Amino acid sequence: MNDDDSETQRNNAAHETLRARPLLFASIGVAHTLLTAGVVFGWASLLPILRQEGVELTPTQFASVFTHGAIGNYLSSLPFGFLLDKTGPKTCGMVSSALFAVGLYLCSLSSTSTTCLDLGFAILGFVGPAVQLPTLHLARLFPDEGGESGAAALLMSAQAAAFDGGTMVFAVFGVLVNVLGFTTATLFRIYLVVPIFTFCTAVFFWPNVILPDSLHGPEEASYVGRSPYLSPATHLSMRPSSA
Repeated sequence: MNDDDSETQRNNAAHETLRARPLLFASIGVAHTLLTAGVVFGWASLLPILRQEGVELTPTQFASVFTHGAIGNYLSSLPFGFLLDKTGPKTCGMVSSALFAVGLYLCSLSSTSTTCLDLGFAILGFVGPAVQLPTLHLARLFPDEGGESGAAALLMSAQAAAFDGGTMVFAVFGVLVNVLGFTTATLFRIYLVVPIFTFCTAVFFWPNVILPDSLHGPEEASYVGRSPYLSPATHLSMRPSSA
């Protein structure tokens, strides 16, 4: 058996593992998005905590920290989409999780270095959507049957809601700081369990190749050119002519 055959078998086995428990892995994917992809947009909840802890930045400098995180969030899909295309969900998930951990650690040093806060927050913004990208093809766990799109649209809606819901993370930080007396340094380090969770998921469950867009062969498929990152019902090209 050559290397290509072995790799194909490993990918098929990974795909079958995902298909065996679609609701479980779809839920894990939504959890990844909730905990990472949009957290930087909860900056309004983090800002008063940082001021309370004596982080010495002017209002303009605080605004710049958020701006860097937000711009990174907007721009990251292109390079990490390229990485996903070239290496697959597993590698993309591992790289993005490791970088997210670096961002969290740098943010934990905010009380001693405002440069670390700025750089760390920019990394969190840039890498957050990259943790989400390897989960979007899980919509293909719910293929269309009999003209119905299954639960794919519901899953993509849950992904969108989870991205927005990530703003709650720093609100929870605020509660823990004000009620239980935690510091942001401690909370950022505790939150490292999240990239550990996403990294382990990538290592043990995400395949090296995205799920195929049909359980049937190309000659039996009623559609072509579907996006690997959107609902299986999405068409990127016209149906082949019946002529």
